[in-house]
Amino acid sequence: MSVLKDELRKLEKNKHLAYIKFKEERSKLFEAGDWDALDRLQFEFKADEIEIERQIEKLEDIIAGNIDDWAKVAIICETSGTLRELFREAGHETISCDVLPADDLSPNDRHHWQGDAVKFLEGFEDGHFSLIIAHPPCQYLAVSGNAHHANTENRANAMKWTEDLWHLCKRKAKRVAFENPVGVLGHTSMGRATQYIQPWQFGEPESKKTGLWLHNLPAVEPTCVLPLPECGYWDNQTPSGQNKLGPSPDRWKIRSKTYMGIALAIRDQFSKIL
Repeated sequence: MSVLKDELRKLEKNKHLAYIKFKEERSKLFEAGDWDALDRLQFEFKADEIEIERQIEKLEDIIAGNIDDWAKVAIICETSGTLRELFREAGHETISCDVLPADDLSPNDRHHWQGDAVKFLEGFEDGHFSLIIAHPPCQYLAVSGNAHHANTENRANAMKWTEDLWHLCKRKAKRVAFENPVGVLGHTSMGRATQYIQPWQFGEPESKKTGLWLHNLPAVEPTCVLPLPECGYWDNQTPSGQNKLGPSPDRWKIRSKTYMGIALAIRDQFSKIL
Protein backbone atom coordinates (compact mmCIF):
# COMPACT_ATOMS: atom_id res chain seq x y z
CA MET A 1 0.00 0.00 0.00
CA SER A 2 3.00 2.34 0.20
CA VAL A 3 2.67 3.19 -3.50
CA LEU A 4 -0.98 4.15 -3.01
CA LYS A 5 -0.12 6.34 -0.03
CA ASP A 6 2.60 8.06 -2.06
CA GLU A 7 0.06 8.77 -4.79
CA LEU A 8 -2.39 10.14 -2.23
CA ARG A 9 0.22 12.52 -0.84
CA LYS A 10 1.06 13.70 -4.38
CA LEU A 11 -2.58 14.42 -5.13
CA GLU A 12 -3.08 16.34 -1.89
CA LYS A 13 0.07 18.39 -2.59
CA ASN A 14 -1.05 19.09 -6.15
CA LYS A 15 -4.44 20.23 -4.89
CA HIS A 16 -2.77 22.68 -2.51
CA LEU A 17 -0.37 24.04 -5.16
CA ALA A 18 -3.21 24.41 -7.66
CA TYR A 19 -5.16 26.51 -5.15
CA ILE A 20 -2.18 28.80 -4.51
CA LYS A 21 -1.70 29.31 -8.26
CA PHE A 22 -5.43 29.94 -8.69
CA LYS A 23 -5.43 32.68 -6.04
CA GLU A 24 -2.46 34.40 -7.68
CA GLU A 25 -4.06 34.33 -11.13
CA ARG A 26 -7.41 35.44 -9.72
CA SER A 27 -5.84 38.50 -8.05
CA LYS A 28 -4.12 39.54 -11.28
CA LEU A 29 -7.31 39.23 -13.34
CA PHE A 30 -9.35 41.04 -10.71
CA GLU A 31 -6.90 43.97 -10.66
CA ALA A 32 -6.94 44.05 -14.47
CA GLY A 33 -10.74 43.98 -14.55
CA ASP A 34 -10.73 41.09 -17.02
CA TRP A 35 -14.04 39.61 -15.88
CA ASP A 36 -14.44 37.13 -18.77
CA ALA A 37 -11.01 35.63 -18.13
CA LEU A 38 -11.78 35.55 -14.41
CA ASP A 39 -14.98 33.59 -15.04
CA ARG A 40 -13.08 31.08 -17.22
CA LEU A 41 -10.35 30.71 -14.61
CA GLN A 42 -12.84 30.00 -11.83
CA PHE A 43 -14.74 27.49 -13.97
CA GLU A 44 -11.58 25.63 -14.97
CA PHE A 45 -10.24 25.60 -11.41
CA LYS A 46 -13.49 24.19 -10.04
CA ALA A 47 -13.55 21.44 -12.69
CA ASP A 48 -9.93 20.49 -11.91
CA GLU A 49 -10.62 20.60 -8.18
CA ILE A 50 -13.57 18.23 -8.52
CA GLU A 51 -11.46 15.75 -10.50
CA ILE A 52 -8.60 15.81 -7.97
CA GLU A 53 -11.05 15.35 -5.10
CA ARG A 54 -12.58 12.39 -6.93
CA GLN A 55 -9.15 10.77 -7.28
CA ILE A 56 -8.31 11.47 -3.63
CA GLU A 57 -11.60 9.97 -2.46
CA LYS A 58 -11.06 6.84 -4.54
CA LEU A 59 -7.52 6.34 -3.25
CA GLU A 60 -8.68 6.83 0.33
CA ASP A 61 -11.34 4.15 -0.18
CA ILE A 62 -8.81 1.74 -1.66
CA ILE A 63 -6.33 2.29 1.18
CA ALA A 64 -9.14 1.79 3.70
CA GLY A 65 -10.05 -1.48 1.99
CA ASN A 66 -13.48 -0.33 0.86
CA ILE A 67 -12.76 -1.02 -2.83
CA ASP A 68 -10.06 -3.00 -4.59
CA ASP A 69 -10.10 -2.10 -8.26
CA TRP A 70 -7.00 0.08 -8.73
CA ALA A 71 -4.25 -0.89 -11.15
CA LYS A 72 -5.23 -4.49 -11.90
CA VAL A 73 -2.97 -4.39 -14.95
CA ALA A 74 0.61 -3.10 -14.69
CA ILE A 75 2.91 -2.37 -17.62
CA ILE A 76 6.50 -2.38 -16.38
CA CYS A 77 9.34 -0.53 -18.14
CA GLU A 78 7.07 1.38 -20.52
CA THR A 79 7.22 5.11 -21.24
CA SER A 80 5.26 5.23 -24.51
CA GLY A 81 1.92 4.35 -22.92
CA THR A 82 1.02 2.14 -25.90
CA LEU A 83 -0.11 -0.92 -23.96
CA ARG A 84 -1.29 1.07 -20.97
CA GLU A 85 -3.75 3.09 -23.01
CA LEU A 86 -4.98 0.08 -25.00
CA PHE A 87 -5.80 -1.82 -21.81
CA ARG A 88 -7.47 1.28 -20.36
CA GLU A 89 -9.58 1.60 -23.52
CA ALA A 90 -10.70 -1.99 -22.95
CA GLY A 91 -11.96 -1.03 -19.50
CA HIS A 92 -9.09 -2.34 -17.38
CA GLU A 93 -7.64 -0.19 -14.59
CA THR A 94 -4.03 0.06 -15.76
CA ILE A 95 -0.84 1.75 -14.67
CA SER A 96 2.61 1.89 -16.26
CA CYS A 97 5.94 2.17 -14.43
CA ASP A 98 9.40 3.26 -15.54
CA VAL A 99 12.35 5.20 -14.18
CA LEU A 100 11.58 7.78 -16.89
CA PRO A 101 8.43 9.91 -17.15
CA ALA A 102 5.65 8.87 -19.50
CA ASP A 103 5.86 10.28 -23.01
CA ASP A 104 2.10 10.79 -23.23
CA LEU A 105 1.05 11.93 -19.74
CA SER A 106 1.71 14.78 -17.35
CA PRO A 107 3.95 13.98 -14.35
CA ASN A 108 0.91 14.19 -12.07
CA ASP A 109 -1.21 11.64 -13.92
CA ARG A 110 -1.69 8.64 -11.66
CA HIS A 111 -1.69 6.19 -14.57
CA HIS A 112 2.12 6.28 -14.69
CA TRP A 113 4.44 5.75 -11.73
CA GLN A 114 7.95 7.08 -12.24
CA GLY A 115 10.52 5.15 -10.26
CA ASP A 116 12.16 1.79 -9.70
CA ALA A 117 10.01 -1.15 -10.82
CA VAL A 118 10.99 -3.34 -7.89
CA LYS A 119 10.08 -0.67 -5.36
CA PHE A 120 6.80 -0.08 -7.18
CA LEU A 121 5.80 -3.75 -7.16
CA GLU A 122 6.85 -4.31 -3.56
CA GLY A 123 4.27 -1.70 -2.59
CA PHE A 124 1.46 -4.14 -3.41
CA GLU A 125 0.27 -7.33 -1.77
CA ASP A 126 1.13 -10.63 -3.48
CA GLY A 127 -1.48 -11.52 -6.09
CA HIS A 128 -2.74 -7.93 -6.34
CA PHE A 129 -2.55 -7.66 -10.12
CA SER A 130 -4.53 -9.64 -12.66
CA LEU A 131 -1.76 -9.14 -15.25
CA ILE A 132 1.75 -7.73 -15.41
CA ILE A 133 3.46 -7.12 -18.74
CA ALA A 134 7.13 -6.14 -18.61
CA HIS A 135 9.65 -4.89 -21.17
CA PRO A 136 12.98 -5.20 -19.32
CA PRO A 137 15.83 -3.12 -20.78
CA CYS A 138 17.56 -5.23 -23.42
CA GLN A 139 20.80 -3.28 -23.96
CA TYR A 140 22.94 -5.85 -22.14
CA LEU A 141 20.70 -8.87 -22.78
CA ALA A 142 20.32 -8.97 -26.57
CA VAL A 143 22.66 -11.11 -28.66
CA SER A 144 23.03 -8.13 -30.99
CA GLY A 145 25.23 -6.63 -28.27
CA ASN A 146 27.53 -9.62 -27.85
CA ALA A 147 30.50 -7.79 -29.34
CA HIS A 148 30.36 -5.25 -26.51
CA HIS A 149 28.67 -7.00 -23.58
CA ALA A 150 29.45 -10.74 -23.70
CA ASN A 151 30.98 -11.97 -20.40
CA THR A 152 30.75 -8.48 -18.83
CA GLU A 153 29.57 -7.47 -15.38
CA ASN A 154 26.87 -5.32 -16.99
CA ARG A 155 25.38 -8.37 -18.70
CA ALA A 156 25.55 -10.50 -15.56
CA ASN A 157 23.83 -7.77 -13.54
CA ALA A 158 21.14 -7.28 -16.17
CA MET A 159 20.44 -11.02 -16.26
CA LYS A 160 20.14 -11.20 -12.48
CA TRP A 161 17.94 -8.10 -12.26
CA THR A 162 15.58 -9.34 -14.97
CA GLU A 163 15.42 -12.82 -13.48
CA ASP A 164 14.59 -11.40 -10.03
CA LEU A 165 11.97 -9.11 -11.58
CA TRP A 166 10.36 -12.11 -13.30
CA HIS A 167 9.95 -13.99 -10.03
CA LEU A 168 8.71 -10.85 -8.24
CA CYS A 169 6.10 -10.30 -10.95
CA LYS A 170 4.89 -13.88 -10.60
CA ARG A 171 4.31 -13.19 -6.91
CA LYS A 172 2.45 -9.97 -7.52
CA ALA A 173 0.25 -11.10 -10.42
CA LYS A 174 -1.77 -14.13 -11.49
CA ARG A 175 -0.52 -13.78 -15.06
CA VAL A 176 2.79 -12.42 -16.33
CA ALA A 177 4.27 -11.68 -19.75
CA PHE A 178 7.87 -10.57 -20.36
CA GLU A 179 9.05 -9.28 -23.74
CA ASN A 180 12.66 -9.19 -24.93
CA PRO A 181 14.55 -9.65 -28.21
CA VAL A 182 16.68 -12.71 -28.88
CA GLY A 183 19.18 -12.74 -26.05
CA VAL A 184 20.61 -14.51 -23.03
CA LEU A 185 17.62 -14.78 -20.70
CA GLY A 186 17.33 -18.46 -21.62
CA HIS A 187 20.44 -19.00 -19.49
CA THR A 188 18.57 -17.86 -16.36
CA SER A 189 15.89 -19.64 -14.35
CA MET A 190 13.36 -17.98 -16.65
CA GLY A 191 14.25 -20.62 -19.23
CA ARG A 192 13.69 -20.33 -22.95
CA ALA A 193 11.05 -17.96 -24.28
CA THR A 194 7.56 -19.43 -24.51
CA GLN A 195 7.33 -18.20 -28.09
CA TYR A 196 8.91 -15.83 -30.61
CA ILE A 197 6.88 -13.37 -32.64
CA GLN A 198 7.54 -11.00 -35.53
CA PRO A 199 5.84 -7.66 -36.38
CA TRP A 200 5.00 -8.97 -39.85
CA GLN A 201 2.75 -11.59 -38.22
CA PHE A 202 0.57 -8.75 -36.94
CA GLY A 203 0.18 -6.53 -39.99
CA GLU A 204 3.40 -4.53 -39.49
CA PRO A 205 5.76 -4.73 -42.53
CA GLU A 206 8.90 -4.91 -40.40
CA SER A 207 11.17 -7.53 -38.84
CA LYS A 208 12.15 -7.78 -35.17
CA LYS A 209 12.23 -11.26 -33.68
CA THR A 210 10.97 -10.94 -30.13
CA GLY A 211 10.65 -13.49 -27.37
CA LEU A 212 7.70 -13.73 -25.00
CA TRP A 213 7.97 -15.41 -21.59
CA LEU A 214 4.44 -16.26 -20.50
CA HIS A 215 3.16 -17.32 -17.07
CA ASN A 216 -0.46 -18.56 -16.93
CA LEU A 217 -1.11 -16.98 -20.33
CA PRO A 218 -1.82 -18.48 -23.77
CA ALA A 219 0.53 -17.95 -26.68
CA VAL A 220 -0.21 -14.82 -28.70
CA GLU A 221 -1.77 -15.83 -32.02
CA PRO A 222 -0.78 -14.00 -35.24
CA THR A 223 -3.54 -11.72 -36.52
CA CYS A 224 -2.37 -10.65 -39.98
CA VAL A 225 0.61 -12.45 -41.55
CA LEU A 226 2.21 -10.39 -44.31
CA PRO A 227 4.25 -11.86 -47.18
CA LEU A 228 7.89 -10.87 -47.57
CA PRO A 229 8.13 -7.94 -50.03
CA GLU A 230 9.41 -8.68 -53.52
CA CYS A 231 12.63 -6.81 -52.74
CA GLY A 232 13.47 -9.55 -50.23
CA TYR A 233 13.64 -7.47 -47.05
CA TRP A 234 11.29 -5.61 -44.69
CA ASP A 235 10.66 -1.88 -44.41
CA ASN A 236 13.02 -1.43 -41.44
CA GLN A 237 15.87 -3.39 -43.03
CA THR A 238 18.72 -2.74 -45.41
CA PRO A 239 19.15 -5.12 -48.37
CA SER A 240 21.56 -7.14 -46.20
CA GLY A 241 18.90 -7.61 -43.53
CA GLN A 242 20.34 -5.18 -40.96
CA ASN A 243 18.22 -2.61 -39.16
CA LYS A 244 18.49 0.65 -41.09
CA LEU A 245 17.70 3.00 -38.21
CA GLY A 246 20.66 5.33 -37.90
CA PRO A 247 22.46 6.26 -34.68
CA SER A 248 20.70 8.83 -32.50
CA PRO A 249 20.18 9.58 -28.78
CA ASP A 250 16.63 8.16 -29.02
CA ARG A 251 17.49 5.09 -31.11
CA TRP A 252 17.02 2.75 -28.14
CA LYS A 253 13.59 4.20 -27.38
CA ILE A 254 12.42 4.07 -31.00
CA ARG A 255 13.52 0.44 -31.37
CA SER A 256 11.99 -0.62 -28.05
CA LYS A 257 8.52 0.83 -28.67
CA THR A 258 5.82 -1.82 -28.99
CA TYR A 259 4.38 -2.23 -32.49
CA MET A 260 0.70 -1.31 -32.54
CA GLY A 261 -0.29 -4.52 -34.32
CA ILE A 262 1.38 -6.62 -31.60
CA ALA A 263 0.02 -4.40 -28.83
CA LEU A 264 -3.54 -4.78 -30.13
CA ALA A 265 -3.20 -8.56 -30.33
CA ILE A 266 -1.85 -8.74 -26.77
CA ARG A 267 -4.63 -6.49 -25.47
CA ASP A 268 -7.43 -8.31 -27.30
CA GLN A 269 -6.24 -11.86 -26.59
CA PHE A 270 -5.18 -11.38 -22.94
CA SER A 271 -8.31 -9.36 -22.12
CA LYS A 272 -10.44 -12.42 -22.84
CA ILE A 273 -9.07 -14.21 -19.78
CA LEU A 274 -8.80 -11.33 -17.30
